[in-house]
Amino acid sequence: MKDFILNSLLSKHVICDDYNSLDLYLDLCTNYNEVISDDDYCEIHHILPRVFFPEYTNESWNKVVLKYEDHKKAHSLLFDSFNIRTYQKPLLFFRYKKSKKQISNAARRGWVNLRNDKSKYDLFVSKRSAHMKTLTSDEQHRRAMCRWDNLTEDEKINLRNEIGIASRLFLSNPIIRKKCQTVNK
Repeated sequence: MKDFILNSLLSKHVICDDYNSLDLYLDLCTNYNEVISDDDYCEIHHILPRVFFPEYTNESWNKVVLKYEDHKKAHSLLFDSFNIRTYQKPLLFFRYKKSKKQISNAARRGWVNLRNDKSKYDLFVSKRSAHMKTLTSDEQHRRAMCRWDNLTEDEKINLRNEIGIASRLFLSNPIIRKKCQTVNK
């Protein structure tokens, strides 16, 4: 059964970020033998997550009763194995902190998936644009400054250089240059 679960997860996700964590996850879930007393708070954990494997939701082999701390550990190991937002979300309920690198991987993969679905991306862009237009100029400035303050000095220099190059390219267009000169008169 462990091999089936392993192959199912790898075929669904393609990229595994940490095979050691995946092995620990599989061992925890398939060999769980903690003694559970009446005083222990426990939860049912789906070894193959329902969101990706709805066909196995009700299978008895796919459910394991875990103590609360072990359930947190299982979700943490799953996120360590595959840094995607879907596996990050349950950790928010557990108030479990993960590294910036893992969260960054999950965010990057989320954006890649969004951009690969053109209709979903276009809908996101239009909603985001409409929302941003409702913000006051003070709020827009505040958000820009928060972003700017979080950049390192090297990132600020690179951004200034990129803006300078983009501005020169933009203004090198004869039609735009002519319009700018007309406006400035």
